[in-house]
Amino acid sequence: MWKDLRFGAALGILSALSIIDGALTLLWIRCGVLEANPIMAPLLINPLFFMMIKLLLVGAGSFVLWRMRSRLLSAIGLILCLATYGLVLAHHVIGSFGILCSL
Repeated sequence: MWKDLRFGAALGILSALSIIDGALTLLWIRCGVLEANPIMAPLLINPLFFMMIKLLLVGAGSFVLWRMRSRLLSAIGLILCLATYGLVLAHHVIGSFGILCSL
């Protein structure tokens, strides 16, 4: 039970990180920065569509991870997703310092 609770909490954190990443991406795009993800870049024509697809993809991945939560590979996948989003958000933060310093 506790394992399921922790896994669910980690999926919630993953969803929150995805929303934060999407919002920061849209902010950067408005400032003239290009999207680094070649899969998501074409979707930026419409910000609402971009966020909907982003959340749909993360939600689908989270669903698969949740359904397979008893397998070690699912836990490893979740850890890798969280680490990746951590690095992406660190990139957002470091990039913001670069932009602020150039003003």
